[in-house]
Amino acid sequence: MIGSQTLRTYIYSKQDAMIDWRHVEKHAADAATGGDNNSNNKKSDGSSRVKIPCRLEMFHGSGHVAHMRHDPERYWRVVTETWEQGRR
Repeated sequence: MIGSQTLRTYIYSKQDAMIDWRHVEKHAADAATGGDNNSNNKKSDGSSRVKIPCRLEMFHGSGHVAHMRHDPERYWRVVTETWEQGRR
């Protein structure tokens, strides 16, 4: 379908020393609403920004890009579910 958006999944944690978890959540919120708090959801040409469906998966106890090693079963389940959702 033209104009449809594939699910975007954010896998993150509070233990990530490189990317603050609040920035991840704000980025996801901005994507889900089609903009940020300063944009009023319009592009410079006046058209509306695209709203992207988002899924947040916060891991606990793992740092930056270590989620798969920390909890491989959960990590791969999330990845598989995201792929499956994108195929619909």
